[in-house]
Amino acid sequence: MAAPQEGVVIDISCRSDDWRSAYEVIDARFGRLDILVNNAGIVRVTKLAEESLETV
Repeated sequence: MAAPQEGVVIDISCRSDDWRSAYEVIDARFGRLDILVNNAGIVRVTKLAEESLETV
């Protein structure tokens, strides 16, 4: 049985005050921060058939 999980989402381009607010939410809900995942990505929307093997 997996432990309950919950996330807090924040835009990586935000100001430092926004980071502080996010940490305050985490601290209030959980009392500590065990794991931080910085998951940023770029999305390209194209048709797979139009892509070369090098770009896939």
